[in-house]
Amino acid sequence: MACKGREVIRHVWAWRTVVTLFVTPIVLLPLIVAFNAPETKCAYAVILMAVYWITESLPLGITALLPVFLFPLFEIVSSNEIASQYFNVRRRKL
Repeated sequence: MACKGREVIRHVWAWRTVVTLFVTPIVLLPLIVAFNAPETKCAYAVILMAVYWITESLPLGITALLPVFLFPLFEIVSSNEIASQYFNVRRRKL
């Protein structure tokens, strides 16, 4: 019986990134459903990014780009505003 439990744990551990990718947004979904405010939507995106960042379920570069997609989707910030923050290049005067 103990061997079967270890097999299950080993199998779940092998699939941990996939489970994290799909379960985390579902677990956090009540935030958006219960409180439909821009602050709550922003908290959803930030917590989702933090979980992905800590567990490294997604590569860090992709995790860092999540606000580019989530903020306009949740109508927190327009796509022009968020893109300008990501792609803001300051030129030095020589």
